[in-house]
Amino acid sequence: MIENLSSRQCPAGWRSPHLRSTSTSSRARRTVIPAAPSGFLGDPPSSLSILDDIFKSSIIIDDLSGFDPKPSLPDAGFSVVKESGITIVGPTLGDVEPETAFHTTVEELGKTAELISRYPDRMMLIRSFPDIAKAKQENKLGVLANVQNSACIGRDLKNLDLFYSLGLRQIQLTFNWRNWVGDGCTERTQAGLSYFGVDMVKRMNELGMIVDVGHTGYQSTLDAVEVSGKPIVYSHTNCKALCDHPRNKTDEQIKAL
Repeated sequence: MIENLSSRQCPAGWRSPHLRSTSTSSRARRTVIPAAPSGFLGDPPSSLSILDDIFKSSIIIDDLSGFDPKPSLPDAGFSVVKESGITIVGPTLGDVEPETAFHTTVEELGKTAELISRYPDRMMLIRSFPDIAKAKQENKLGVLANVQNSACIGRDLKNLDLFYSLGLRQIQLTFNWRNWVGDGCTERTQAGLSYFGVDMVKRMNELGMIVDVGHTGYQSTLDAVEVSGKPIVYSHTNCKALCDHPRNKTDEQIKAL
């Protein structure tokens, strides 16, 4: 999660890397060095200003943020998001339910494209890796469209090509439960990726889509890492050894990544 730096407090004992330690010897304590005139060297940068500079110069991606993709939304909430310093937002589109996933994903991708078209000077759809740097350089809010369940693909890999053409770039292989691809993190058993799931990962690699296993089950996650010829992501998850939550990843899964 990205914090608002304006409200962040420095940890106790933290020292700026721009400041050197001072000798505590008795001789050093007796040495008197005349102070430079005020403003001679300029005021040293505060720790918050240093962090702000780093934050502003970095590419910040909130991969589980999103906004309501409705063209009627006043100003699209653009100012609020940009003031946070975020470069790219990852709106979760569509539905996780298999009965409605295809139609809702198509509909919301269309609404997202319509929204971006209303603000071409301030927003852009992220379709490729270079687009991320372009959004930063042009001070635009990049939109990385994603879904949290591959249910929208159904059992036809041709739908991957369809959604790719519509701008979808990140797919979570499963939600919490089992689908045609593999097992979710809350399933009773963990059988891993199906043959269809293996083919989906390979086709996503070919298209240039991000494979996400944030909600995906234990063995399906390991299978995805093994099958994918490109890096995958564990979005909105954490270390299971520190917090035993169904969605968190084990040390083995983390090391595999």
